[in-house]
Amino acid sequence: MYKTKKLFENVKKNKFAYALVAPNTFLFFLFFIFPILWIIILSFQEGGILEAKTFVGFNNYINLISNKVFFKSILNTLEFMIIIVPSVFIIPMAVALLLNSVKKLKNLFRTLLFIPLLSSIVVSAIIWRYMLYPGEGPISEILNFLHINSPNWFGDSSIVIITIAIIELWQGAPFYIVTFLAGIQSIPKELIEASNIDGANYFQILFRIILPNIKPVLTFCLVMATIWNLQIFDSVYVLTRGGPADASSTMVWYIYKNIFFYSKVGKGATMSVVLILLTAILTFINLRITKFHKQSLY
Repeated sequence: MYKTKKLFENVKKNKFAYALVAPNTFLFFLFFIFPILWIIILSFQEGGILEAKTFVGFNNYINLISNKVFFKSILNTLEFMIIIVPSVFIIPMAVALLLNSVKKLKNLFRTLLFIPLLSSIVVSAIIWRYMLYPGEGPISEILNFLHINSPNWFGDSSIVIITIAIIELWQGAPFYIVTFLAGIQSIPKELIEASNIDGANYFQILFRIILPNIKPVLTFCLVMATIWNLQIFDSVYVLTRGGPADASSTMVWYIYKNIFFYSKVGKGATMSVVLILLTAILTFINLRITKFHKQSLY
């Protein structure tokens, strides 16, 4: 009772400040909290998109346990994430360090590297589908010219996930490059100069000065890479539609397929709840591993 009274007094005292944040708070609840609550409610029902829904309790969750395709889509999604997340740290970090050492035309190189991010994922996927088209695409022709058998990039279940992961990495790498570069350039030059005077080599400077000082940036990129790659959909939709034989089916693709192809809203909502929980768990683990709660951005 005392805490409630104190809260009302605080609101009354700072009513102008609360009035300023009220529109944002309303939009947050409208477009974030309410959809999540609605998905949870739908997960206990069944019926089509335009049909009346019936309450079925935990049946959707029980049926999901025996759904082999859904568990395969989870494994495929995690495989995408395992391939892409380490890659977006190694390759973009190397490029960012290289750009940071360039003295001339730095802005030009930064602009050229940022181009893939400016094109839509759908357009990029269509271009790559042409580039990798078996037997006739430019990359396949180059491999054939070198007497190397060109694989069926999107038709071979053993490499289809790797192929799409490479395309996603090409599309998203510029964001991480620019973000890492901004973090590196925020480090005081005096620290690096002092280390050089003390005789530190490049790797000592990298692991003892650069990386520790951009840890908040690394944490941010780790969390965003995890969330974005758990939601991978566009490339799969354009390139493979989950094929061959569900080898590239991801969680979001399978949710979309159940809702809009099979009109199973309850089942799709149930899988969405699982996706939300998986995202929250992995994000929490990432934050705990990096100990972000003990960091300061200043």
